[in-house]
Formats: sequence, C-alpha cells, structure tokens
Amino acid sequence: MAILKQALAQSKDYRYKARMDDIHMTEYRARLRELDEQIEANPDRADLKAEHKKISQEQDAFELTVYLERQRQYPTDLSIRLELGIRQHRRGLHDEAIVSFQQASRDPKRHVQALNLLGKCFYAKKLYQEAQNQFETALERHELAGDAMAKELQYNLAMTLEIQGNLPGAIEWFSRIVQQDYQYRDAAKRLESIRQRTEEQEKPLHP
Repeated sequence: MAILKQALAQSKDYRYKARMDDIHMTEYRARLRELDEQIEANPDRADLKAEHKKISQEQDAFELTVYLERQRQYPTDLSIRLELGIRQHRRGLHDEAIVSFQQASRDPKRHVQALNLLGKCFYAKKLYQEAQNQFETALERHELAGDAMAKELQYNLAMTLEIQGNLPGAIEWFSRIVQQDYQYRDAAKRLESIRQRTEEQEKPLHP
C-alpha cells in the first residue's frame, strides 16, 4: 500500500488508486469469510452476527463509492457499469441500478446477467410485468440450459408469475426447476404450496 500511495502521489495515475481500492475490497471479503466461518461454528453468537452486518454495510458503501468513481474514469466500460449496478441494487438504489443494468446489457458477454439483475430491480419496485419481461428475455437468450444462471432465471420468473397470480405459469417453472434440482432453494416447497392452493380453488362449493 505504501508503494502504491507513493506511485499515485508521483504519477497521479488513477490505476494506482484503483489497485489500492482492489486491496481494500479484498480485505473486506476476507474479513466477511472469516466471520462466516465463525458464525457457522458459533451460530448463537449475536456479537459475530452484528459484526458481520456492520462490515457488510461498510463494504457496500465503500464499493459503491469505488465503482461510482471508476464509472466516471471509464464511462464506456460496460463491465464497470454492471459492477456499479450490483452495488446500487444492494444499497436499494433501484432506479440508479436500472439505468446501470440497461447500459450493461449492451455488452454481449454480460447481457443475460444484466437482464436478470434488471428484472430483480423491477421486482423490487413491484413492477412485476416489467420484471417478467426481463426474465423471459434472458431465458430465451441464455444458451446453457440447466446451469446455475438458468435455474436462477427460472426461479425468478416463477416467483414473478406467482406474485401476479399466474399460478399455472408459476407451477410450470417451479416444476422445471425441481426436475433438474430438487434441492434448489425453496422451489419444491413453493411448488407444493401453489398446487395445494390451486386444488382448493378448484374444489366445488357445496350448498
């Protein structure tokens, strides 16, 4: 860090500042991994959970500042736009994140990931039809069926359909997930619950 600080002071080259920020971000991630291990070993330790929450909030605030600065330095770099959007989304800045993800979606390498995150932002804002459109488009353009991204997209779409009351659609997508990976998140429980609700709604009313 001392060498990087000296180089930055002498050259004013932003790359040295970026390298210093990378080190700080690595330190945050390492500390959080350490806390995760400690919490796993001591699940009743409220102090560890509080420390984890505090460090996570500090990390999110720091990384948001870093990527805002990088976006100003490299305005055409769409990978930075994506990373900025992720930090904005984490901080609940969904309007700003939507703009970032829309721009990042122009990058073919990150197109599907950006659409998925864009859908999650719309979902957070309760714009469910718009969220559905993003998840459906991402699924159409995602080439690897059955991988982690495909399952996440299917799950997000199923959740969006369920909250809109489209139970047959939600059943279809949750069913696809459990046929690939029965233990994926709570897809199996949701599938069973929705089917039960559907059956109850279809029961004839007796006088």
